[in-house]
Amino acid sequence: MVMDSQRWKCVEAVPAILFSIEGLSAIRAREPARRGWLTVAEGRVDEVGEHHLVLEDEVTLTFVLPQALDLRPLRGARVKLALADEPAADGPRAQTLSISDAQGRVRLIARYGPAGQTHLIGRARVRTAVSQRPDGPIAFGTEKLQYVVHVGGRVRVREGEGEYVVHFVARTAYDYVAYVIADRALWVSAGR
Repeated sequence: MVMDSQRWKCVEAVPAILFSIEGLSAIRAREPARRGWLTVAEGRVDEVGEHHLVLEDEVTLTFVLPQALDLRPLRGARVKLALADEPAADGPRAQTLSISDAQGRVRLIARYGPAGQTHLIGRARVRTAVSQRPDGPIAFGTEKLQYVVHVGGRVRVREGEGEYVVHFVARTAYDYVAYVIADRALWVSAGR
């Protein structure tokens, strides 16, 4: 959040994560349960750039993600992209992006919107809840363990044979949160 001292006006910063899927073979449909849209696409990853990923059939995923994530290990792999856009009564629209491999294993879940979501990684359900304190932490929990993570912090979570990094990116004035749950192979400790 940025304060303009001359007018004492608060300005909400741009979301720390943001997504779009475009292309002829991308399927976009209404999602009545959430009154939003779901866009899905599948294919082999041909190209990975700093803010985009291109599938073989010219579907492009554009994104803004934390610099510590590197999607280049997905090059050559078959993936399924799913982007849920949720309209909001107050504040900006919420988005959840998931990338799975050909076997259905989650490689990345990225969320910008209200907390209180449940995500499935392997057989585990990961639930999120945000503290009621302004700028407070977020709790990520599975049936086995719960983690409290402050903004900018991260934890490693083991699920079955996989290991994931859960990173709490940001919390906004609308009480929206931005976080990622990423396969350890996509996480670069020191950034790019």
